[in-house]
Amino acid sequence: MSFRYRLCGVTLESELEVPELPVATGEADVWLTTGPVPEHLSRPVSEGVYFEAGLDGYLLRVPATARYLVRDGRQIIVDVAEGASPRDVRTLLLGPVITAVLHQRGALVIHAGAVVGARGAVIIAGDSGHGKSTLLAALAERGYPVLADDTTAITLDDAQALRVHPAFPSMRLWRDALTRMGRATDDLTRSMDHVEKYQVALATRFHTVPVPPVAMFVLRVANEPGVRCEVVSDSESFAEVRAQTRSLRALEGLELLAGHFQLAARMTQQVTVHRLTRPRDVDTVAELAGIVEPFLR
Repeated sequence: MSFRYRLCGVTLESELEVPELPVATGEADVWLTTGPVPEHLSRPVSEGVYFEAGLDGYLLRVPATARYLVRDGRQIIVDVAEGASPRDVRTLLLGPVITAVLHQRGALVIHAGAVVGARGAVIIAGDSGHGKSTLLAALAERGYPVLADDTTAITLDDAQALRVHPAFPSMRLWRDALTRMGRATDDLTRSMDHVEKYQVALATRFHTVPVPPVAMFVLRVANEPGVRCEVVSDSESFAEVRAQTRSLRALEGLELLAGHFQLAARMTQQVTVHRLTRPRDVDTVAELAGIVEPFLR
């Protein structure tokens, strides 16, 4: 039995059920099967604690969970460990594994969320823990549909115009962020078994078609009072986009940097990048949302 889903501009046919994803019809672009995956690639170019990347693919190995092999942007093989949590297996699939697929297919993949306004998508990037998902949730509460939570995929369409693609209709929020929002976690599902991060369904607040990017904000945390927003100079904006690229070391190992640089440059030529700095350990989400909201009107 197989399942067919849509995310980040591709249609996935999968032997594994992934209930977090919207069901799709039409021809598949990527196929996921289960089976043996080697411990190592034969010709890795770059390596990390959990991954190897090279001309023969991308390998992710997480002890007690699964090994994943991605080839040619079209094939995913998952070797599930005995007794592994299905939820953990799926969370890794929807994070670094799908990122590798998108890299191999030539997408620009940013560690960012995206929310949709009248003119297109506003992208909200930043390091983990800097408040991307919390800000997105606040904007969703104001009525703006969310396009992506943590992985934003950007490609060129047939007319060579930039398009930001829908990911999947849920967000992952830490318990403390949900507490600040007045949201209990009793009825929520954890994104991974031993992590205090929870899946929050977006329901009607999820946008389902690609849209052009209109602005990008990079969140920063600083030990100083007040919120500060500044436009990043043309000379720095490319570096900001590169710094926010998901799995950059894997991208280097896949030897796909040239195409990435071209798309990142195209992005910074068309979209103004803003640096949004907030104080540490201070709840400024309403103020941040107020700064971003004019770009959504």
